[in-house]
Amino acid sequence: MISMQFLRSLGVAGAVTGVLISSHAFPQSSVANRTHRNVLFNDMPGFVLSQVRALGDRVSRPGRETTILNGRFQDQSGNPAAARVTLVLPQSVEIIGLKPGNAVLKFDSASPPIPTDPADAVLLETFSTDTAEGFLSSIKDGGEVEIIGIGMEPFGSSQPNSPAAYDVFAVHSPVKTRSDRLTRTKYYYFDSATGYLMKTRYEHDRNEVEVRFSQWHREGRDDRENRADREDGSAYPGRIERFENNQLVFSFDVLSVMARPQSDGDANR
Repeated sequence: MISMQFLRSLGVAGAVTGVLISSHAFPQSSVANRTHRNVLFNDMPGFVLSQVRALGDRVSRPGRETTILNGRFQDQSGNPAAARVTLVLPQSVEIIGLKPGNAVLKFDSASPPIPTDPADAVLLETFSTDTAEGFLSSIKDGGEVEIIGIGMEPFGSSQPNSPAAYDVFAVHSPVKTRSDRLTRTKYYYFDSATGYLMKTRYEHDRNEVEVRFSQWHREGRDDRENRADREDGSAYPGRIERFENNQLVFSFDVLSVMARPQSDGDANR
């Protein structure tokens, strides 16, 4: 249950809309029956179109359903490791480089989750559910979403380079990476000006979790040359950090990005 202290720490000021959107207000698709053509977020309700457009081509046009992020992972003790994170729309993840012998840490949203080590479960949930893609996927699957506020100004102390205003949503849905189907309420904070996800907040084992996304940048489509067209490309975060009770648990710095079409070998078929 979300504590009152945690709710007070939402860190936004302004009129709270409290609009609860019905999970049946827009088309739903069966997780088991998804095909290549409907893993995209091109049938989303109007109130999240800003977030869809911010991510760009990779979530709305065929050909970039799989994203490969190569980067540097660092744990809370400062130990670094080279890691590769592969994200497959709508909400699947594969992580290589953090387990002994290059073992693969994997979650397939088209299949039932299997019990896993608690630390591994945290990684899978962070990279699959706490992201902007995870936010959109939870809504697409019928999770209850509440518009906390649009264009809400933060108050009190804020992080450097934080947005002037946030669009804040609460989503109540099962955590698909967990075999016990635990249901959480997560608060997603998007930059009102750009539509980029800045942070995701929720409670986990009585810890207050904040996953931060920063250094957003756009990658142009390969077949485009001029700058104006490249602005229609895809956006990716350059850094992902997980904090629990304001203590850094891990960070992931993205050093390179590659996007490709979904293939039969990917998690979602």
